[in-house]
Amino acid sequence: MTLSVEEQITNSINKDTYRIYIHPKDLEVETNFSNQDLLSWLTKQTENFTIYKNIPQEASRLSFSNEKTSIYSVEQGAAYINVWNKDDQIVRNGKNYFYFNGREYEVAGYIDNYTNIIANLKTFLAESPDGAITGEYYLDAGEKSESIIHGLLTTIQKKECYY
Repeated sequence: MTLSVEEQITNSINKDTYRIYIHPKDLEVETNFSNQDLLSWLTKQTENFTIYKNIPQEASRLSFSNEKTSIYSVEQGAAYINVWNKDDQIVRNGKNYFYFNGREYEVAGYIDNYTNIIANLKTFLAESPDGAITGEYYLDAGEKSESIIHGLLTTIQKKECYY
């Protein structure tokens, strides 16, 4: 399992957003750190932070934020959709819904960038709890970003040592 804190992202969200690569295949060793483990770690955090994963082929972001004012704090079953998708909404019982990648989302609001949809990361993790965590994530916890990332790394290493 490789987890590396790369250089701070520039010209992006802000100076405290870090790109995290989690790739269990780097050392040609299977990982024991699963989607359920990341989900459990997320729910135990007390610091305010935002973590999201870009899904480039689908132009979507799966995100979790415990800062309630953030667009990345999306309730399960809801999503922010791009304004260009407004015409594709379905109105039912006075609420707007949007279908994306075979899932129905209640529209929480609109975004105006190159992302089609921002949906809940927890839902994605819960759908395949036994799947190995992998991919490129972004984390922002302000000045506490590095300590939270190191906490995640410690959690991963502890899980890996038990097997």
